[in-house]
Amino acid sequence: MLLLGVILLDSVNLDEAVGKVTQRDGDAAADLLFQTDWSAAVSSSYLTHEDNGHITIDKDDLFEKLQHSKYDPKFWSSLSAERALQLDYKEFHFHGTNQTHTSKKQGHRLGRHKKKFGISSILVPGLDFMTRERFYSSTLAFMESRQISLLGIMFAFYDGQGTLRRQLAFVSIERTVSL
Repeated sequence: MLLLGVILLDSVNLDEAVGKVTQRDGDAAADLLFQTDWSAAVSSSYLTHEDNGHITIDKDDLFEKLQHSKYDPKFWSSLSAERALQLDYKEFHFHGTNQTHTSKKQGHRLGRHKKKFGISSILVPGLDFMTRERFYSSTLAFMESRQISLLGIMFAFYDGQGTLRRQLAFVSIERTVSL
């Protein structure tokens, strides 16, 4: 059920209109739904009986419950800042330029070096997350453990009217960042 849940969340319940469903997603979900004996595997609240007598999972119900849980502020507040940053984290590598001062006559010398930065997704309002205790020190520890100098934090949450809102923050351990 865990694998099916991940597929449903990543593909927005296999909704092709959203544009995130791949053929592989659809095939894997179909195989899981029809080739698994769900009667012994999950809570009966997710089970449904098809006309042919086959027992399967109500994927719409499972998706709705997972989607709601994903944005639950209680869940996010139960995590340390460092653990929350780890949950949905992606890292990117690139070749940047490094300016090093050599002398007044020579000016700056440019060199190429490998850099990496990260992006974490957090599903609560940015201010709620960034004002929690130890946010800054935990975020710096997270960045140092991954040896990144720049971290983007993408916030997504539903406001009081049920509208999806997005916010973006950057944290850097360097005074200036050149990409």
